Amino acid sequence: MSEFLSYQLHCLSGRATAVVSATGYRKRGPNIQMVCKMYHPEVQRRHEGLTMEVIYDIAKEDQAKANHDQKRSELGLPSMLKHLPSFYFYCDVKGTTTHHIRSMVGHNWDGHRTMRIIGMKQLKKITTVKGWEFIKAWLEGVVCHSFLWQNFVEHGDPSLSNLMYDPVEKCGVLTDFDLSLLQWEPRVFGTDRTGTIPFMALDLLTSQYWTGYRARYYHHELESFLWILPYVFLLYQDGKRKGTAIEDWITSSYDSCFAAKLTFLSKINDAKSKVQSDFKNCWVLASALCRTLRHGYGVILDTRDDFNTRNLDLDNFEQENLNISSTLWENFYKQLEKSLSEDVNAADCTLLLDRIEYFKPNFDLSIDKRRTIYDELYIKYSKILHPT
Repeated sequence: MSEFLSYQLHCLSGRATAVVSATGYRKRGPNIQMVCKMYHPEVQRRHEGLTMEVIYDIAKEDQAKANHDQKRSELGLPSMLKHLPSFYFYCDVKGTTTHHIRSMVGHNWDGHRTMRIIGMKQLKKITTVKGWEFIKAWLEGVVCHSFLWQNFVEHGDPSLSNLMYDPVEKCGVLTDFDLSLLQWEPRVFGTDRTGTIPFMALDLLTSQYWTGYRARYYHHELESFLWILPYVFLLYQDGKRKGTAIEDWITSSYDSCFAAKLTFLSKINDAKSKVQSDFKNCWVLASALCRTLRHGYGVILDTRDDFNTRNLDLDNFEQENLNISSTLWENFYKQLEKSLSEDVNAADCTLLLDRIEYFKPNFDLSIDKRRTIYDELYIKYSKILHPT
């Protein structure tokens, strides 16, 4: 296997993602220490590199506007580019398609997988920092995510593995946009069931979502960020996973994870004694934010049936979820502001409050206004996404 570039194990399903250290060689100047991400997605799925080209363009345009925006200048808001992964190159590897293999084993359909490679700037795991430095990096990921949602880009999978730390810039970086969705592009409802189970919103750990009858909204992804805090605080010490308090979240069963997280919320006071020493000073913030989840949906999270029997009028479904997203964001911001102001050690994090407020997604756009914006964005980015 050492003779093959592809990651073990070879398989007909699954992306088999690997991230390895690499050196980029240049004719002039020093070589670049970097990482290469290698994976095997369905060939019809847009290359993550193309998605990132659009995201970079959005971030650069935002920065250009900021130079002429007095409010932005007063707030000192930095470019979002520092919170996005830096790509050096991306490509599909010729001769790696599974089309012939699928034909041989009787799975001869239009879809097949291919090997893709992305060369990017080397980052560290966000768990290499601790305490309030971790909170700051985590919040910077929340800000970047909110900025993208404000610009109609859905990340799709906020999770611990998709938050990294840049030791040079000393900031958090939101990564892995392979499953991201551009809201202005056509989509088939029920086919974008993304997420990493331990960090998924309770509202998505249901049969409706996994059978394609529930869509993702902003509040689902914000909730994913909230679940990261207790997960790290209870399991990680010195950058390594050592605790066992909530290992029952780590499962492939959404039913089991739902039950475990619901139990955690109902007994959250009991978790304080199990917090790792690296994060004890931050537990008050984490527990307070988790408590907002009991009110963010406008329903009481007491039984499984509360989620599985919510039959919403389709005409009001979109508006209700926008209201939920707005409510959870407001609760999140108020609790964040309150908790950070009460701890003198959280000064660096407090400086991020203005950025969080500034990049709040717009939950009040009418359907007609949204469609107009989508049409404009589709035309604007068609040259990148659909090159001739």
